[in-house]
Amino acid sequence: MTALVAPVDAPPRSWTATLLDGLEAAGVTHLPYLPDKPLATVVTDAEQRDGLVTIPLTREEEGVGIAVGLNLAGRRSALMMQASGMGNSLNAIGSVAMAQRIPLLLVVTERGGLGETVSTQVPFGAALPRVLDAMAVRCVPLTDAEDVEETTRLAAELAFTSRQVVVLHVTAGMIKGRRGGVA
Repeated sequence: MTALVAPVDAPPRSWTATLLDGLEAAGVTHLPYLPDKPLATVVTDAEQRDGLVTIPLTREEEGVGIAVGLNLAGRRSALMMQASGMGNSLNAIGSVAMAQRIPLLLVVTERGGLGETVSTQVPFGAALPRVLDAMAVRCVPLTDAEDVEETTRLAAELAFTSRQVVVLHVTAGMIKGRRGGVA
């Protein structure tokens, strides 16, 4: 008599792994980034993948120039930073990517909300959605781990095919593992 063994479900994949899966599925090969605690895992995981090149930056607007240059050279990139870094990069985004209709995909982690422990993150973090709306930048929130891969792929395709700036906004709930997120 053979024992029946119930199938073992694989543990859920982290949002960071599925984010990278979605970026790779959209043909992204380069990830310029500014150091950020939530993005540290993304960068570490990306460095383990043969198809991705990480590029550390010193300033956010430097990343805009590199990402735009890569896209002009036929490479797809996703610029990664935290919400307050968007404030540093807005002029470069508006005067280069938007004005010239060069696709720019950004992965931006949420800062400045409830539970924030760094006071300097609060002002721009709270204003980010309104600032992006005022600039007519499409902002796609990542709130549920089950949808991260597909949402990421679709947002990337939107940026690259429509030659727009698109922000993938990694919400605090996703980062902390709430509302479907797996930390």
